[in-house]
Parts: sequence; structure tokens; C-alpha cells
Amino acid sequence: MRGRRRGRGRAALATLRGQAAPRRAAAQGHGDGDPPAFALGRCAALRPPGWRPVLEALLALGAEHHATPRVFGSLGWTALTGLDYLGPASDLDLLWPVLPPVRMEALLAALARIEARAPMRLDGEVLLPDGSGANWRELQAGGAEILVKGTGDVALHPRAAFLGAAEAA
Repeated sequence: MRGRRRGRGRAALATLRGQAAPRRAAAQGHGDGDPPAFALGRCAALRPPGWRPVLEALLALGAEHHATPRVFGSLGWTALTGLDYLGPASDLDLLWPVLPPVRMEALLAALARIEARAPMRLDGEVLLPDGSGANWRELQAGGAEILVKGTGDVALHPRAAFLGAAEAA
């Protein structure tokens, strides 16, 4: 199994050559917006056994909302390198594309329900088409302003404007 994982990591590494980190690589995409090495469905085999029901629920949530969840963090590094970066205290870092407000609210509520029964913490961001993003929990909390991290800055933005970006795209 270890050799198989290592080979898969080399293929992913060749695909992503020149990109600095899994989060950035996952955010940038390869033309179709979904780099194969980081699509959650393609990384699912690398997960700890206890994560299976959660990953199945996340994939079903993505399919329901026509949004492919992507990974970064420990699972992203495992996919990239073929080395095992996952441990008992690992969380699952996810990237979701921004959706129109009503669909985004539904996805965020479902994500919170999935995390409530998950053996690991679900972390991650909702990304705008330009690659900037906001923490999904902060969006789900419903405050008027959220912290948005871009490629060159971090700033508070109106939550409604962030969610409205999906309709403008």
C-alpha cells in the first residue's frame, strides 16, 4: 500500500510542479477548476478508516449542490507527496466554491450538521472565483462582516457582498 501511495504522490507532484502549496494549487485549478489530485473524491482513499462516513456525506453534499469539495492541509499534502501526514488529531481542510446565497446557506447549514457527527474537525474556506476566500464557519455564523483572505491582502468585507459574488460571476 505504501508504494502505491508513493507513486500516486509522484504523479500528483508532476501535475502540480511549480505550485507552492496544496491550498494554492487547489484554488488555482487546471483550466477546469478542479485539479484531480485535490478533488475530495479522488483523495478519499487516502483518508483514515473512521473518516469514510463523513467523506461520503461531504461528497453527497457536493453532488446535491453541484459543488466539488477540494482538499488542502494534511490530506492535500498526503495526496501531493504520497507521505502520510494524517494523524489521530488531524482535521479535514476543505475548499468549497461560493454558491448563490440561498444554496450557500443550505450548504453551510448541512456542513455544520455533518461536522457535528464527525470524528474530526472540518475546517476550510469558501472561495470566490478570484481565489480569495472566507472561513466557512464565519460565513455560517451569519455576522454582517467576514474576514476575506486574498492573494495580497486580508480585510473585512460585507458578508452579503461576498455571497453575492456568486451571482455576479
